[in-house]
Amino acid sequence: MSADKKILPEQLVLIGVLVLVTIGMLTKSFLSHKLADVVNRNAPQTVEPWNNQRYAGLLEGLKSSSQTPPLQHRLFGARLIAYAPETGKIDVLLPDVVDPEGIQIGWKQKYNFSIESKIGHLDQDNDGFTNYEEYVLKTSPVDPQDRGDLKYKIRVVNYEYIPFRMVFRSHNREPGGIYSFQINLVDVKTGDRSRLVKIGDMLEDYKIVDFKEDVKEIVNPATGGKKTVDNSTLVLEDMRIPGQKLVLPKGERIDSPESWVELALDVPDLDIEPSKVSRGKEFLIGDKAYKLVNPGSEEGESRLIDILDVDTGKRIVIPQKIPIGTNE
Repeated sequence: MSADKKILPEQLVLIGVLVLVTIGMLTKSFLSHKLADVVNRNAPQTVEPWNNQRYAGLLEGLKSSSQTPPLQHRLFGARLIAYAPETGKIDVLLPDVVDPEGIQIGWKQKYNFSIESKIGHLDQDNDGFTNYEEYVLKTSPVDPQDRGDLKYKIRVVNYEYIPFRMVFRSHNREPGGIYSFQINLVDVKTGDRSRLVKIGDMLEDYKIVDFKEDVKEIVNPATGGKKTVDNSTLVLEDMRIPGQKLVLPKGERIDSPESWVELALDVPDLDIEPSKVSRGKEFLIGDKAYKLVNPGSEEGESRLIDILDVDTGKRIVIPQKIPIGTNE
């Protein structure tokens, strides 16, 4: 600015006013922030209340599970908990809690299974028994040498029906109350195919041991006529298998003891020898011997057979169902 130009008094006044206004605005802004901080600090705080009702079960579980007799020292163990987002429910998972697969949580933890995974249908050690079967039978799911009784894994593959060659045709009461019975040998094509026997007689490998007479008259409601119905039975004992009896209904054919079944074992490292077995014959599973007692009877779509444990003399029905609930 040149020396000959001077600031007028009016200009000095305007500059001073602008400076004062600027200082005032800055001061007001600073004081407003400070005042807001003081107000917020002194205002009551709003806190969401603890929902005791929602977590009452969890608190009660933790409370009861941690109660111990008064001691000088206390040991607190960790507890597993499960939270269900869809219901908001929280549960304490104790070892004896049973999951939806029917397996206890503690059992899964013992063998390092995930408690969240479905493992019951798997065969962890490839011994032919699922994890669930090992749990029920109290065997190890990770040790192939520790498995259940192999009778649970015998399966009927095939069945060959052969009619019994003897048919109970008639009975006759002789003087003195002694009965005689006519039995036909259906496979005899020529000559005398009928045999007359009494209680105690032998017929080939069978002994006549009992007779139950069941003869009655029934009335036809439509005609009023009477009809004689004979449902008598003759009992034979197979002398090859002690205690094994055959019941022959009058005029009917039954399964022959020569009927056979084909068996298989649902275990990776073992077979049944021989696999085809007829009544009274033995078979092996490893070094254990069994005997086929009855080729079986129909039950729904399956066939049940009777076998005999040669060592113990105990009879077993196959397929043998695993006794659910034995791990309780």
